[in-house]
Amino acid sequence: MKERNDCFRFWDTWAALLVFIMITLAFSRLTATKWTVNLEIVRTISYLGLIAGFALGTSKFSPRLGTIFAIAYGLFTIPWRLGLTLPVDYSWQERLLSIWNRLLIIFTDLAQKKPVQDNLLFLILMCALFWIISLHAGYILCRKAEPWLILIPGGIALVILHSYDWYFSHRITYLIGYLFFGLILVARLTLLKNKILWEKNNASLPPNIGYDIFRVTVTCAIIFIIFAWVFPVRADSLQVAKNAWNIIKKPFQGVRDDMDNAFASIKSGVGIITDYYGSSLTLGQGNRLSEAEIFTVLTPRNPPMGNRYYWRARIYSIYNEGKWDSELDANLSLEPDNYGIQFITYPERATGQFSFFFTPSQPTSVLYVPAQPDWVSVPVKVEYLKDPEGKIDINIWRATPALRNGATYYVRSSLSGATIAKMRNGGEDYPQWVKDRYLQIPNSITDRTRQLALEITEGFETPYDKAYAITNYLRNNIEYIETIDKLPDNKELIDWFLFEYQKGFCNYYASAEVILLRLAGIPARLAVGYAQGEYQEVADAYIVRQHDAHAWPEVFFPTIGWVEFEPTTSQPILIRPTGENFSNNSARDSMYQDEEFDRMDRESLRGPHTIELSPDLNNRMSGTAIILMISLFSCLSGVVILLLIKNKNRIEQMPPTPVLLERGIRKIGINPPSFIIRWSQQSMLSKIERAYQELNHALIRLKIPIKVSDTPAERAKSLSNSLPEAKNSVEQLINEYELAVYSLYPANPQAAKKASEIIRELSYRKLFQKFILGNQ
Repeated sequence: MKERNDCFRFWDTWAALLVFIMITLAFSRLTATKWTVNLEIVRTISYLGLIAGFALGTSKFSPRLGTIFAIAYGLFTIPWRLGLTLPVDYSWQERLLSIWNRLLIIFTDLAQKKPVQDNLLFLILMCALFWIISLHAGYILCRKAEPWLILIPGGIALVILHSYDWYFSHRITYLIGYLFFGLILVARLTLLKNKILWEKNNASLPPNIGYDIFRVTVTCAIIFIIFAWVFPVRADSLQVAKNAWNIIKKPFQGVRDDMDNAFASIKSGVGIITDYYGSSLTLGQGNRLSEAEIFTVLTPRNPPMGNRYYWRARIYSIYNEGKWDSELDANLSLEPDNYGIQFITYPERATGQFSFFFTPSQPTSVLYVPAQPDWVSVPVKVEYLKDPEGKIDINIWRATPALRNGATYYVRSSLSGATIAKMRNGGEDYPQWVKDRYLQIPNSITDRTRQLALEITEGFETPYDKAYAITNYLRNNIEYIETIDKLPDNKELIDWFLFEYQKGFCNYYASAEVILLRLAGIPARLAVGYAQGEYQEVADAYIVRQHDAHAWPEVFFPTIGWVEFEPTTSQPILIRPTGENFSNNSARDSMYQDEEFDRMDRESLRGPHTIELSPDLNNRMSGTAIILMISLFSCLSGVVILLLIKNKNRIEQMPPTPVLLERGIRKIGINPPSFIIRWSQQSMLSKIERAYQELNHALIRLKIPIKVSDTPAERAKSLSNSLPEAKNSVEQLINEYELAVYSLYPANPQAAKKASEIIRELSYRKLFQKFILGNQ
């Protein structure tokens, strides 16, 4: 066949258009993530790569020379497009020098294991990836016309992108569209290649064969996609697949941790929901938030007056140039049975139990916890800080293994019943380890930011009053917006936020308050996770949604510990009781009941994490409904079994399923596709005839020329000459076939099948040898 020769050049406008659409869907999936600025340059790179692929594919260049040209074009095109993102008043020499210097800084930070703030490395990698995908697609179309070689690379990229940006479910349509047009491309190229073969053999073609195949392909593609959509199956739900995946991903865990630093610049704020909160968090540009439900929380029945819940994922303590980092001492694994560690505790707190019911569409390892937990019901890996006495303060809790949709976990946590009076009387006797870690101020903080902290807190004596004043200043002077269009260059972000832009979202509000508090001498830190959520009175629970993603400051008070403050105007004002007539005992008595929790069966909490939260929860299937469904299914199954037994003879006389499928397609006025016709014909063959078909398959596999008029003996001779090691098996297969077809003597189906299996194995081995040795 010509298409296998180096001189073959292929072009079909409709196929090229399908490839164009597929490439457009692939890079559009990347830009839809909005992970960083300037992602739109990938569009230009992809289209230029596709054009270059078409040009190189139709050229007379050898594959090796074409590869050299492709690399050269890429080394010119990608820096050119990156240079266009820089200010227009820069000369091209300045632009290239700027890119080079930025790369040097990036690799220096990586070598020192520092988070990279510049998004240049990510942009370069994305441009290179989509340059290769698009150029490869255009080249393969023109040189080999192999649809699967075109479809698979872009499909893998789409799957990976969706696995990291899965939360917005509507974005799966990019992958669905890619598969839809990819299947049409497969049918189109298969038809065109078969036409070449049919014309060589002078076979007559139906007049509307192209239209019929297109119609069937579109129909099958739609059915396939609907089936995949309605009946999703996760590979990791199968134990074998799950074990294999764990083995595969184990070597890459360290790589993932290293890449966290490399791509710190693309970490958005808490508006993007991911399974992994890295050791750093950039202030970011924000994201549009949805109504999707994340989890439901059952809380204790008697919360303290004025209390508001925050569901914390992680804590950040070190700020520098628009980025927060976590200062950690170590990490360890904990089992619910026995922690064997001591937590930092404070006398003015009380303990209660919380139940979390997870509802995200993907597994997640991050556990969202209230305030200061000291026990969870699932195995965890924690990252923590230590005080001088060896007691620990946990930074983040991770479930091991990750929790799936529908999982339940329980948390025992202490919250402060702090009143305004208690916080005012808390004093400033901060432990030295608290001052060392939570009063850090980077040198990049501007003088006017320092002056602002003094002006806001002037005249206030207690840390609480100062914190309250800073909170009110931010709520009264800063406008809340969900996203920021563009970040400034070469400016300290907190200064820019406070004095110039004066707009932002929770990351900026909380970060500004933490820095202003520290400048006023008050220990503070940044927490991220979710705000309280929507209270459901019927279920007596909080429904937490994606738009509740939040960042907030936590302020340290001696004897009380960490207390949340709320500067972000999108959240209600925190109103706390004054505490003027509040006795010490009543604070603790109004908190949660520990005794009831201590009596709970710990083993039931550590069991399969699918326990129902409450019979009153909305949208939860009751036990009665489950029983009715099982009963209905059992009845239907019994009816089907009875009908099968009653019509056993009739069923045995029915044609095979592929034949019924072919007949059904013809009845609705559609010509079945060739693979269904072949499947139908194959199902009607006897065992001997099926075994004989392997001889024909081996001839095609090894590209041994045959004619339609060749007899079985002539075909056997051709295969034996090209594959001498299979000669005995070929002879045995032909003997059995001739006995079955041309004589009255019985044949041996088992012997024929065994001979066909040997022929298949030897032909594949020969094909592999040709591939390795390069023999054509």
